[in-house]
Amino acid sequence: AVVEERRAQRARHLSVRVPDSWTGEPEAIAADTAGEAVVGDSLDGLGVSPGVYEGTARVVTDAADPSLEPGEVMVCETTDPSWASLMFVAGALVIDIGGAVSHGAIVARELGVPCVIGTRRAMGWLETGDLVRVDGNTGAVVRVKPANP
Repeated sequence: AVVEERRAQRARHLSVRVPDSWTGEPEAIAADTAGEAVVGDSLDGLGVSPGVYEGTARVVTDAADPSLEPGEVMVCETTDPSWASLMFVAGALVIDIGGAVSHGAIVARELGVPCVIGTRRAMGWLETGDLVRVDGNTGAVVRVKPANP
């Protein structure tokens, strides 16, 4: 019974997001409406690790996912120390949540790979297989060529 309740609780947590900013108690919003619509082929975030890298995007939802190939651009929602093994092989990082002193930004600088963080909606905008250019100097992420035109 405890396991089933925890699974149900996890499913509820995955179905909502918190807003980018709030005062007091945040109100959850549905995950599918959490970000603004992205129009065009570029997305801005915060450039936190310098350099420009162009490569194939790999959208990753789980730190235990072994599918990231060396040199691919890892696109994820957020990171913690369990993501380090993936970060070691990535050519660049695009992370939806975080700032200049968050885990992903610090590790990216230590590894010397370009990183754009705080994009808020790259996970829903990019697809695995998209050719992307990550500019860790300016914070721009550009879809050069979609995986499925």
